[in-house]
Amino acid sequence: MRNCRGYSLRKLSKKCGISKTTLNDIENAKLSPTLAQLERIAAALDCQMWQLFDSPYNNVRDPGHFDKNVEIKVKTAKI
Repeated sequence: MRNCRGYSLRKLSKKCGISKTTLNDIENAKLSPTLAQLERIAAALDCQMWQLFDSPYNNVRDPGHFDKNVEIKVKTAKI
């Protein structure tokens, strides 16, 4: 999200009040951010907190993408 906004670590750091080192560690999964840090980062990037999370399940449109056990559970739950 930071890169999409064209923000350097320095610019984001100034906007959210979190050190560049901490932001870098969060981005590189060396540090887990607190809820308060996530809120500050999202506000600085003008986005929702959930948009900061990357997941293999984001934007999944093909139900065949999931393994068969998950697909069966979803189909069963809908009946």
